[in-house]
Amino acid sequence: MSEPTSASRSEPAEPSLSSSPGVVLAATFTADPLVDSLSLLLHEAGLTLSVETAPYGQTFQQLLDPTGRFAQNRAGVNVVLLRLEDWLRRADGNLDLQASAIERNMAALRAAVRSAANTMSVPLVLSVCPSSAQVGANREMRTHFQLQEDQLRADLAAIAGVHFMSTRGFDSWPASVLHDPEGDRLGHVPYARRFFAGFGWDLARLIYGLKCPSAKAIVLDCDNTFWKGTVGEDGVSGIQISERFLQLQRFMLEKKREGLILCLASKNVEADVLDVFRSREDMLLREGDIVAMRVNWQPKSDNIRALAEELNLGLDSFVLIDDNPLECAEVESACPEVLALQVGPAEDPTTLLKSLWPLDVLGVTEEDRRRSEMYRENLARDRFAKASRSLADFLAGLELVVSCHPPTRDQLARVAQLTQRTNQFNFTTRRRTEMEIEQLARQGKECLAVEVRDRFGDYGLVGLMVFAAESDRLVVDTFLLSCRVLGRGVEHAMLREIGNRAKTRGLAQVEMLFFASRKNLPARHFLESLDPHACEVIPEGMKVVLRSESACQVTYAPTGSAAVQTVTDQLATGRTETAAGSKSERWNRFVRTFDAPEKILAVLERNTHRARECKKAPVLPRTATERKVCALWSEVLGISEIGVDDDYLSDLGGTSLLAVTIFARIEREFGVRLPLAALVETPTVAGIAARIDQPRDLKSLVVLHQGGSGIPLFLVHDADGEVFLYRNLAHRLSDRLVYGIQPHGSPDAPILHTRIRDMAAHYVAEIRKVRPRGPYWLGGLCAGGVVAYEMALQLEKAGEAARLVALFDAADVEAALKPHLERSRRIGRLRQVLDQGSFGQMLRVITAKTEGYLGYYVRSKIGHVRDRVAVASLRFCLDRRLALPRWARGLAVRSVYSVAEAEYRPTRSVSDEIVLFRATEGDGADEPYVRIYSDPLLGWGKRSRHGVRVFDVPGGHGSMLQEPYVAVMADVLRSYLADLGSHPASIQTAGGGNP
Repeated sequence: MSEPTSASRSEPAEPSLSSSPGVVLAATFTADPLVDSLSLLLHEAGLTLSVETAPYGQTFQQLLDPTGRFAQNRAGVNVVLLRLEDWLRRADGNLDLQASAIERNMAALRAAVRSAANTMSVPLVLSVCPSSAQVGANREMRTHFQLQEDQLRADLAAIAGVHFMSTRGFDSWPASVLHDPEGDRLGHVPYARRFFAGFGWDLARLIYGLKCPSAKAIVLDCDNTFWKGTVGEDGVSGIQISERFLQLQRFMLEKKREGLILCLASKNVEADVLDVFRSREDMLLREGDIVAMRVNWQPKSDNIRALAEELNLGLDSFVLIDDNPLECAEVESACPEVLALQVGPAEDPTTLLKSLWPLDVLGVTEEDRRRSEMYRENLARDRFAKASRSLADFLAGLELVVSCHPPTRDQLARVAQLTQRTNQFNFTTRRRTEMEIEQLARQGKECLAVEVRDRFGDYGLVGLMVFAAESDRLVVDTFLLSCRVLGRGVEHAMLREIGNRAKTRGLAQVEMLFFASRKNLPARHFLESLDPHACEVIPEGMKVVLRSESACQVTYAPTGSAAVQTVTDQLATGRTETAAGSKSERWNRFVRTFDAPEKILAVLERNTHRARECKKAPVLPRTATERKVCALWSEVLGISEIGVDDDYLSDLGGTSLLAVTIFARIEREFGVRLPLAALVETPTVAGIAARIDQPRDLKSLVVLHQGGSGIPLFLVHDADGEVFLYRNLAHRLSDRLVYGIQPHGSPDAPILHTRIRDMAAHYVAEIRKVRPRGPYWLGGLCAGGVVAYEMALQLEKAGEAARLVALFDAADVEAALKPHLERSRRIGRLRQVLDQGSFGQMLRVITAKTEGYLGYYVRSKIGHVRDRVAVASLRFCLDRRLALPRWARGLAVRSVYSVAEAEYRPTRSVSDEIVLFRATEGDGADEPYVRIYSDPLLGWGKRSRHGVRVFDVPGGHGSMLQEPYVAVMADVLRSYLADLGSHPASIQTAGGGNP
């Protein structure tokens, strides 16, 4: 039974994780095609994040391995991609495995995610990707999958730092542009390029939202932006509010509910603009939805600066929406921190804004929902401040109440948000995720959330303190406060709380560290105001050590006039924004260039095309087929000129992953199915074109690596008939001649043997053509191991010795599965449902499980009967040398092999020892056989008169042959072959053992 060859890289070097922040993808399928689109979009959005894939199929390992790539990723985002049916790839022929594999793996996944959340320091994104068209057409299976996905989504919602990403938006896509069945069959690449581009957009957008704070305020122009026409000339009744503008207003109302502040900046008469809001009944946005406005004839950049001062926000928090390119250019030049989006008269503003990622708000909190109201309350406070005789009178009249307490679970998102967004009054500027906030207690630290309210309203959760006792002092790790409550004495109340806690615990001192940033000068001024003698300059900033008694007695003594000493005035020295000159240009280009998968693919194609590097001159195509194949290779490989005699591997640098794409396209466009090993036999356009034009019987022997003059190694194809999956192993055995044995097939059928003994007899005859006398070295993955074993029996019967029978995670045909394993797992999961759910929920789950099992049972029975009938018909024709039916061309090698294996029983044991390479890690389709079979020798103990030698190697059932795991297997096999070659007689070994 094979696993995808596409993940087997041609490059032998082990990939290394970048030390910079990155995105690490782990998937149940081959996700490499996602890397290009995701990298492009993140780069264009201004994020310097590398994108890497974890080894194929290693989703569980990445979640649980403390030394894996997820664990090494300290400042990026980790991503798990699931296609649920991938957990069924090994369930063929076993009803218990098929019926419960999804539920068992889902339960294990939830446990693994919970475990990872306790240790992982970066956000984790998990997405259930679309099922194949075959699954989608089956109502029972589709319902079962949907139930499992919904349950997973609900469970993940309770885990901090874990984000579920839905793919429901792809449900309406036609199967032809969503799925790639040929790519799935060849290399477990189940989706078309258009899907990877569209999904890359969604994933990049989520990652951007996780790594970048959203904008805080939207500044809107009025004339020809909010309505059509000029209110000063056309009058209130003369302007037009069409559906285009109503959609924009609906969008703005949604953004307001998410916590963004709506402002106006318009060159107009203020009374005219207000009249529109007050008298036009078709306006969806009302005056109360606008927090602040500047309607005058001043430059818009000046008005935005005034709004920033009034709202106490940084300029980089603002987005301007305007129809006038000159106005946008003026703001971009004078206020480069502001994102100015120009919307032309022929453009749909809502479409552009929906592609503007800085407007996204993830995890909307209660503070977000109330933000507009809170800012209006703050403006009322400002008016009260101006009316007060002094700042002391103003503060006394506020009736301020400060509450410090450990944050509740519901407040974790807001607490993490504060660490990400608070810049000016933040001692250390340590950014933290929800997961990291939860982990503080396990690190011995305490966390206090700060909530503030006054007579005008509730500020909400605005501050955070993190501290821990060390020796005789309380050391403050984090001390931050939202700028909207600065200058009211809240920071002093927070420090008193710290002092009281230190005093209560008998700690003599409070230690606070300050790390300087571009924006946190207000925090430094506060610390310096406490006690200049307590401040010590350190390389990163400053350390302040106060006696606990002093910290308990800190008070705020305001001076001056409230009318002139406003909070904004106090913070003015801290506003040192850095210009981002290309910000507006980048996003104006982005929303128009990458708003559709086709556009993303077009940019990728332009970016990836490179000049020809091969030194020899290209030979031009001579036939129509060669021209089409040349164009196909050029598109996939990204090389502008390709000659028909260029070698795919050595001249063009092709990889096995790209080969999967090429051969899937050949099957769709030419209607010819070729094995991947054709690139080893005929690695040129001319050779492949000839195979397309004149299909012929497949050669059984393919040279995978030409090296050395000793005994060659023969590796038998897997259950899908492929030998390309051995290419990495062959290249690592650099001093050996390695052959791949592929099925004997013809243009009328992919395999012309329906019995394992017939397969073995044909392969023995073929290898004896290149090596007439033994000894012989044989091997194979899974199904290939079974056939290699029968070949050894036939060679011994002919008087030849098979000194090596290497089985790569292969099970004997009579090996027994662990008894009742799946049944007990299923009962355990059902018991969990019964213990936790309501009666109605239990009834729904039991009904769904029963329907799902019955559906699996019926489909499995029908599929097995269909395969047996098809193979029997093929066998009838082959045995009598009759013309093969047309449908035989589409009969899969796996279907034929499965029937052949079910009938096969070895007649005796081999003389020499069997060498079993046993996979040790993997999940789903990559799960090692040792986990599901009761015999640790996988049934081979009785098949050799000299025992079984076992080597446990890293990787899963299929990934053991892929980088980086194949390096270990190659080293062990190389050493074993060297020992075997130095002793012509068989190495006598009784029983099994690990090296």
